[in-house]
Amino acid sequence: MAHYTLIARINAGDGNFPFVNVQFSKNHRPIPIEGATYYLRPSNSGKRTPIKIGKDITAAHAARIRMEDEKPSDKLAALHTGPSPVVTTAAPRKTVRGYCLEMICADFLAGASLGEDQT
Repeated sequence: MAHYTLIARINAGDGNFPFVNVQFSKNHRPIPIEGATYYLRPSNSGKRTPIKIGKDITAAHAARIRMEDEKPSDKLAALHTGPSPVVTTAAPRKTVRGYCLEMICADFLAGASLGEDQT
């Protein structure tokens, strides 16, 4: 089972961007660091190359838990929580007005006129 360390890359102000360990509160929640980008560093494998997660501390913590519970896959890009493409699978819902207009137009095109009784 691999162990992952949650680290953050911060701007030190002098042109350096060091990695620092993320501190955890008493209830085991990570303490956010302002302006940091979060990474996971594997500890048990031969490579210790950090895996970029993003700027959201909650997503980084969730990724750490997920990676420790599961076998790490080669597709680590799925952990990145950047903007995802919007996929619409369902047709947009109709409004009441749009549905009524559609029904009136369907009746009119079928031969009924708006001024006549349909008896």
